[in-house]
Amino acid sequence: MPKTSTKKTNTRGAAAAFVRTMPDAPASGVIAAAAKQGIKVGTSLVYSTRAYDRRTQGKNGAGRARGAGRGGRGRRRAGSGAEAQFKSLLVTIGVERARRAARRGRFVGERV
Repeated sequence: MPKTSTKKTNTRGAAAAFVRTMPDAPASGVIAAAAKQGIKVGTSLVYSTRAYDRRTQGKNGAGRARGAGRGGRGRRRAGSGAEAQFKSLLVTIGVERARRAARRGRFVGERV
């Protein structure tokens, strides 16, 4: 018969979930409360779980500002709207072909 372990194991997810139930408590308070519940939690787990939650907070559009470390400029885009479409067209069909089509007044996909 195989030997089974009687040691009670704790999954990291359960400990992290417990840490999330006490977001404003100091780390030492969370550790003490977890010990009473029989969950092994260390300070590193408390701090890393809270840091992860801060990073992923509001990922559906309201996250932290991009580019804050670069003077707050954020990420610049090559163009938007019609300009971006035009640049994409140039890359797709080539500059010379686009010039010839513009001189003739014809556009890509148009048949005479």
